[in-house]
Amino acid sequence: MSLHKIPRHIKAAPLLLSAALILASCGADKPAASVKDTDAAISVTPMPGPTREAEAKTDTAPPETSAPETEAAAADFSAEPAGKQPVTVDEIPSAFRLEVPSILQNPELPTGCESVALTMALMYEGFSLEKTTIADEYLVYTENDNLAEGYYGDPYSSSGAGCFPPALIKTADLYLDAQQSDLQGVDLTGVSLQDLFAYVAGDMPVIIWNTMYMEEPYFTGEEFSLNGITYRWYSTEHCVVLSGYDLDRGIVCINDPLEGVVERNLSAFESYYDEIGRFAMVIQ
Repeated sequence: MSLHKIPRHIKAAPLLLSAALILASCGADKPAASVKDTDAAISVTPMPGPTREAEAKTDTAPPETSAPETEAAAADFSAEPAGKQPVTVDEIPSAFRLEVPSILQNPELPTGCESVALTMALMYEGFSLEKTTIADEYLVYTENDNLAEGYYGDPYSSSGAGCFPPALIKTADLYLDAQQSDLQGVDLTGVSLQDLFAYVAGDMPVIIWNTMYMEEPYFTGEEFSLNGITYRWYSTEHCVVLSGYDLDRGIVCINDPLEGVVERNLSAFESYYDEIGRFAMVIQ
């Protein structure tokens, strides 16, 4: 099996992952990744100076996009470790921002968005590390081509692939153990975007899987299983940090390893998050 994705420093048509799928598609036009129209697409306007100050609560919020059927179970909120905790649903303010450091993956790590997203979350928690520390010393690699168990490829190469939350959580825990920290990676797979806002308001940036440049998800036909959860691989997959939101404006604030701190349309971002499988994690 040959796994790779669109190089994260360019926009291109999606590439199929496996040799079998490539052979099956010979002679046929491959669907090109597209960007949604108008405000459902991306906004790359830099965010104003970040703040942790929450704006006044509101009883109105954009309707939650229902997720497609998935084998990913919602996280067990009752089993969370001690330390920072998400606020309750009733306590979620209408807007919130976290001062998460912005790190760009290029030029060193063209397919290292997962490592860089984790680096930003760790730096927010006060750890001192370089952009490439995680990729160089702690990144867990797959031994059987299962992207849920480890990273596949080389994050220093444009032909690398990526990994899913269980692999990045193992990576985070290796780093945190080496620092003798009580913090750990917590899997939030299956949690709705609206519920992830409770973590942001609880002073925890959320590492979240979405797509590069807000391009439509393109399923390659490759999928992996781990602990009863199925992980589908999209050639436009991208790992970012959810660092804020504004329900009144209908936007989320994203620390994007490709573009820096940007605003995304909340509904479009939520739709892609749901379609991909609701994959997310925090350091807690």
